[in-house]
Amino acid sequence: MERSEHPHELLVSIQETLTTWEIENQWIEPTEEVPYYGLIARFYLLDGIPVDWQFCLLPKMHEREDFATQEFLQLFIELSKNVTPEHLDRTLRAIAQINLNLPFGAFGVVEDSHILYFKHNTLIDIRGDAAITLDILQNQWSIILYSLNCFFESLMQTLEN
Repeated sequence: MERSEHPHELLVSIQETLTTWEIENQWIEPTEEVPYYGLIARFYLLDGIPVDWQFCLLPKMHEREDFATQEFLQLFIELSKNVTPEHLDRTLRAIAQINLNLPFGAFGVVEDSHILYFKHNTLIDIRGDAAITLDILQNQWSIILYSLNCFFESLMQTLEN
């Protein structure tokens, strides 16, 4: 896959919005392994716990012409690196129950690296009005932040007991 030379304009718009909101953010430069730009932004839960949100546009998943104007914006939030084998089963059961109640996105575990995460993908029509797209994304982010605030503590408890 070819390395990006500059961030996608949607990511630039997201970065500008986050900066306007005074949310710390920085670019994730392309590498050999991940040859496209990402954006990381630090949000805070109600109890002051920082959570870093990673935004990226997934590389083209199809070569078909009907998908040429669509992109997948992925939001990935690493919540913990402490999912031990002894806590894995109960954490996965808790996640399954929580995910049933989420309007979109999902919690999950990357087992081999012991990471508890939240992930959400949004299909974006890049021909659409950028202002409307950003409004939709901002509404999604509010719901995601609300979901994180609702379930973060109980998920952390599954990792401790």
